[in-house]
Amino acid sequence: MSILGLVRNVLRVRPLAAGLAAALTAAPLSTGWSADLPVTSCADDGSPGTLRSMVYSAHDGDVVDLTQLTCSSITLTKGPIDSSLLGNYPIRELTLNGPGRDALTISGGDVSLVFHATGKNGAGRLTLNDLTVAHGVNAGSIYAEGPGCIYGSTIELNRVTLTDCHSTFAGGFDGGGAVGAGVLYMTDSVIRRS
Repeated sequence: MSILGLVRNVLRVRPLAAGLAAALTAAPLSTGWSADLPVTSCADDGSPGTLRSMVYSAHDGDVVDLTQLTCSSITLTKGPIDSSLLGNYPIRELTLNGPGRDALTISGGDVSLVFHATGKNGAGRLTLNDLTVAHGVNAGSIYAEGPGCIYGSTIELNRVTLTDCHSTFAGGFDGGGAVGAGVLYMTDSVIRRS
């Protein structure tokens, strides 16, 4: 029986159920829910409350909240924060809210890329608000062929400073010292060398 036939059948029996069935067939289901995930630790060991653990437990549309941290920096020791390699359900859209670009720096420690966010099938969007991203390095890896700090499909930077991002990879098509993105939006943000 087709969906239309099912709706007609339900209409005869239960009008309220029919209205629900019609609404469900009219548009895809979307919860519209998002969670605020508070980062409470400045470590990068993947333990509960770290930036890495909050990103890896996030779902599409969630906001990782770094505004209550008391430290001024998080230095990554386990490689980039990579929201595109989360099992079968990589995040398509994620936001990180910091306490201010002069208050918190997320650093690659001059060892690795800082963020990788291509999402499922290259349709990811990473939004960074009110923080600094620094000391990212890329020498050509599985994460990208060029940018030192952030690589992603769509990147949005609001009140963000990118500094000391270095790329030593000489080949490929994604060259760029700081950001490699299909689409880059910047509002009140800067890319600089210190």
